[in-house]
Amino acid sequence: MIRDLSQTLLAILTQSGLPTELAGAQIVFDRPTEPFPPGQRLTVNLFLYDVRENVELRSNEPIITRNNGQAIIRRPPLRVACSYLVTAWAADGLELALQEHRLLSQVLQVLSRYPTIPAEFLRGSLVGQEPPLPMVTALVDPQKNLSEFWAAVGNKLRPSFTVTVTVSVPVFAEVTGDLVTTRFTGFGVGAGVVEETLVQIGGQVLSPQVNAVRVEATILAVIILPKQDAVTVDPNEAAQFRPGDTVLLEHGKTNERAVIDSISGATITFQGKLASTAYTSGDPIRIADLIAAQRTFRLTGTIGIEPGTHISLRQGPTTESAVVQSVDRINNFIALAEGITKTYTMVAAADPVTIAGGIVSALVDIVDAELRTRTDTEGRYSFPRVPVGPHTIRVVALGFEPQTQPLVVPGRPGQPEDYDITLTPL
Repeated sequence: MIRDLSQTLLAILTQSGLPTELAGAQIVFDRPTEPFPPGQRLTVNLFLYDVRENVELRSNEPIITRNNGQAIIRRPPLRVACSYLVTAWAADGLELALQEHRLLSQVLQVLSRYPTIPAEFLRGSLVGQEPPLPMVTALVDPQKNLSEFWAAVGNKLRPSFTVTVTVSVPVFAEVTGDLVTTRFTGFGVGAGVVEETLVQIGGQVLSPQVNAVRVEATILAVIILPKQDAVTVDPNEAAQFRPGDTVLLEHGKTNERAVIDSISGATITFQGKLASTAYTSGDPIRIADLIAAQRTFRLTGTIGIEPGTHISLRQGPTTESAVVQSVDRINNFIALAEGITKTYTMVAAADPVTIAGGIVSALVDIVDAELRTRTDTEGRYSFPRVPVGPHTIRVVALGFEPQTQPLVVPGRPGQPEDYDITLTPL
């Protein structure tokens, strides 16, 4: 980590477009003891003399992110301040002191441009580090006595300044667990106080559910299929599929997976040749959606689903979140930003795959308890302390009818869907 910081400072001081003296100087990180500098060259030295925790930036708040219904909890990193003493050295020539002053002022000018280090200079483990690395240049350190410092390193007093950069050092492993949807808060009963139990609840505000539709087509060409990469179907049926769809070719007991590469009129072309050799031209061969690792879906409708919406896919106990990339309202198709990770079946109409979109910035009130919050980017809301018992909840969202309904908070942990609320579009 510290070596990467030194390499980062080196990148700043060797970038293009620097003043002539600084561009021709060597950058070293040595202890400035006699004799110095190393070699007969104009030299800038950054000596790391102090490493300590930056207590002003200390945080005890955990960092919590969501991923596929799981909570990833990270303890905040240690914020460490690294201080470098910056000096300039002229090896030979006339007016050595003036050369050093000019070089030192150029270094001061370059480093002072950056209150935080830009991403293009970061090296090694510092790449992508959040938050950005603050850099303080020429700040007086009241704990440092210059005379004593130079005597300690075995050299004479000379002009210098300090640059301090604060880096984040991760020291704790991340923890993955279930999202907290219910939390109990208990209070001891004092004299004349009625005992009360408070419960944390949370759920989602959703648009109306729509069902994913099983898309099927029958191969028209009377041909033997093995080792082929394209088939002919009815053009109207072909239009229901999309490139990238994972499909199943069904012919009696013979089943084969394939991925659609392209669609042109009535011709569907697959990625690679078909492998099975058990197809015959006498019986119909069907192509059907296989809902696994898929990005496109045909639905019974797209009400309340917009590009960028976080949606929930559900079938029985299987549930998953995804982000919508595009919506085709004419054909009721949606495309996801990434393929789904779980497998859903579409054979039984009695157990459909349902899709509902989360509604962002919906206003949620527990009216009688005078509690209010708004939904996040996934349509989720949470109340940290709600009294156990019956309540009235009201939800208002742009483009949907306001909804008021009873809510019962039991004295036990609840599931997230216990508090899901579906709105009706205007």
